[in-house]
Amino acid sequence: RLGEIRCKGYALDDEERGIGIRCIGAPIYDQKGEIVAGLSVAGPIFHMTEDVLPGYLDALLMATKGISNELGYSGTTAEAELVMS
Repeated sequence: RLGEIRCKGYALDDEERGIGIRCIGAPIYDQKGEIVAGLSVAGPIFHMTEDVLPGYLDALLMATKGISNELGYSGTTAEAELVMS
């Protein structure tokens, strides 16, 4: 699953850690293009339904990209390029 997660640029936890909980997470990069942190959004599945999940995902990826940029990330590593595009 890690290869799939790298290609997508985010991970989805669909009730894997707890019944009724859904979570999406994405990496944060530093100026070297290394993953230094992550950001996630979690909630009950009745709030994080499949029809609203894309909106949460867009907001999450926009936030991680912004934080990464603030940390000096410029998209220079191959792996980070795949994830952040």
